[in-house]
Amino acid sequence: MEPIPAFLVVRQTFTGIWARLLTERSASETISAELVPAADGVMNLAAVYRNTPRMSERMVSPIHFGSFLVELDHDPANSLAGHYWTDRKTGGEMDFAARSKKLATGFEQAAKLNFTRQKSDGARQHGRRPARRKASAMKRAAREDFSDGAPAPPGHVT
Repeated sequence: MEPIPAFLVVRQTFTGIWARLLTERSASETISAELVPAADGVMNLAAVYRNTPRMSERMVSPIHFGSFLVELDHDPANSLAGHYWTDRKTGGEMDFAARSKKLATGFEQAAKLNFTRQKSDGARQHGRRPARRKASAMKRAAREDFSDGAPAPPGHVT
């Protein structure tokens, strides 16, 4: 399955945490979300969500519910990776390797933000995320080191 370009928008306050997954074809919003520490102290974000596809997509992708569990790699999180499953008996992986301090409410808005990716040596790398890339290019980009000044890779779900 080809990766689907996606953004995971996470909002946290003292009293709660919410997440919204944005793709070109749909948006998912959490019904319930919680930060859950693993036994070794690694933090995970666990959530139940409702996915609402655009009206033009609903014949092939109806509104559905699901859950996801992603691991936060640092504090603050530099990347999130994990998996999801749905009430349609489907599932897959989620991988988000770049972050922005600005919040977005839609896919097009998120695609215009600047993102930072933590390099393997601990330094931060900045870049504007291209609004559109072919899925195969995104898959390659997700594996690259980005030490050459290339823009941060997009997140994706598969």
